[in-house]
Amino acid sequence: LDLTISPNELAPTQSDPNLLLNAIQLAYASNQDDFGDVAAQLTRIEYFNGRNYFNALSGTTLNAPWARTYSSDFTIPGNGNVDVGILTNLQALELIDAESDVDFSFHIALGKIMYAH
Repeated sequence: LDLTISPNELAPTQSDPNLLLNAIQLAYASNQDDFGDVAAQLTRIEYFNGRNYFNALSGTTLNAPWARTYSSDFTIPGNGNVDVGILTNLQALELIDAESDVDFSFHIALGKIMYAH
């Protein structure tokens, strides 16, 4: 019998490391999609919506990738309703690895590579 009060508010030690790695991968894929769109517009591969770079790119252009990297925000792949955060999930993985007998160094290494890129 699972006595979890709210599956959306688990303690880090109750989280599944495989699902945390999946969330990191979704955030990384979403960030790459956003960066690709902006880069395609800047190089005029896609329609840029203006002649002036300063006016066409607002200060909020990269808010979603920043939020997905350092806190939590929505993902592009999947249903778009999954809250993820590369750094927050990476820190949770490190906490689980420190308290567990199971070695999650593979998960942590992949997370650090995606966070660094």
